[in-house]
Amino acid sequence: MSVLEIEALSVDAVDGTQAVPLLRGVDLTLSPGETLGLAGESGSGKTLTGLAIMGLLPQPAVRMTQGTLRFQGQSLTTLSPKARQQLRGSAMAMIFQEPMTALNPVQRVGSQLAELYQIHRPNLSSSTIRQELIQGLANVGVSEPERRLTSYPHELSGGLRQRMMIAMALALKPRLLICDEPTTALDVTIQAQVLDLIRTLSREIGTAVLFITHDLGVLAELADRVAVMYAGRIVEEQSVWDIFASPKHPYTQGLLRSIPRLDQSAQTRLAIIPGQVPQPTEPLSGCRFHPRCDQATALCRHTQPRMIDGAACHLFGEQTC
Repeated sequence: MSVLEIEALSVDAVDGTQAVPLLRGVDLTLSPGETLGLAGESGSGKTLTGLAIMGLLPQPAVRMTQGTLRFQGQSLTTLSPKARQQLRGSAMAMIFQEPMTALNPVQRVGSQLAELYQIHRPNLSSSTIRQELIQGLANVGVSEPERRLTSYPHELSGGLRQRMMIAMALALKPRLLICDEPTTALDVTIQAQVLDLIRTLSREIGTAVLFITHDLGVLAELADRVAVMYAGRIVEEQSVWDIFASPKHPYTQGLLRSIPRLDQSAQTRLAIIPGQVPQPTEPLSGCRFHPRCDQATALCRHTQPRMIDGAACHLFGEQTC
């Protein structure tokens, strides 16, 4: 049984009577012990996908309008808010991109971390919870963890705050872990340590990981499969090996060309993808990538491609009008 199944997920931003599409027709599945990388530029919808899965969309301004979400065979969309809250933090956890907005600035870090155990493991003693917290912080590279528990968030560096969030997400060994750029604020040594922790969690207890990032190098090291997102749609999904060895979609090819290579000379200019991700309110027919694509045809400009053979592109498969 899959840990997570997403079918035809659509999310809109609602402004009065106007609905602006943010996500359209997102399909993803995650199996136990599998790591799926979700890649793309800023504004492509990666974080929004994670928030929709967790039931944390800022409603009523942003809401899910279509699709199904299933966690271990159970529909998330039909759960009561209370039942869904019981899943968050225990069976499902998310590491947020910006820890300063995720942590309460007027509460000590230790109290915030302990709250997780008090809600989901109420039978544990205070001393046991404290030992769990100390071990959890040590696991993510926090020095002097006992002292850090008494700190307020503003007393910690960005990297330390991020490690606190990672420790909180990993604490109860969730079945599904959503990581939203979790290593952005960390130096490479701690980044490697955190990625190793995530791999261990996935391997030993079968945690399914959705790893959201723009860093394809991290996905090459961590992911089993990669889904590439552009303007609220999945445009390619393949094994991590195939994504790097034979990318199909022109957008994926552009992302990979923009990565520096060790076999390039210092004088070689990096390739760029011209233009920028379209705004959700921008009216575009056909493939959303066609204004930036040097391989676009007339078909691309008026017909939205379907996902065939791992790529939503008219250049692959039997795409028809």
